[in-house]
Amino acid sequence: MIPERAIELLDTDGFIEAYFEGIRGGLKCNDAFNAVNDEYHMFFGKFRYSDYRAFAKTRDRRIKGGH
Repeated sequence: MIPERAIELLDTDGFIEAYFEGIRGGLKCNDAFNAVNDEYHMFFGKFRYSDYRAFAKTRDRRIKGGH
């Protein structure tokens, strides 16, 4: 059975929400991103984003509503 958290991280919006959970928990932007990207790696054996900049572009597009 696939853990619920892994399923959430597969979805772009779920990954972004996990990032914001880290921010709300007191992490800095880059640290929150690394924590979630590392968690994704733990589940799937690869990183979802190559770096924070690549993630930030996706995050900003989603926030602006430009899926």
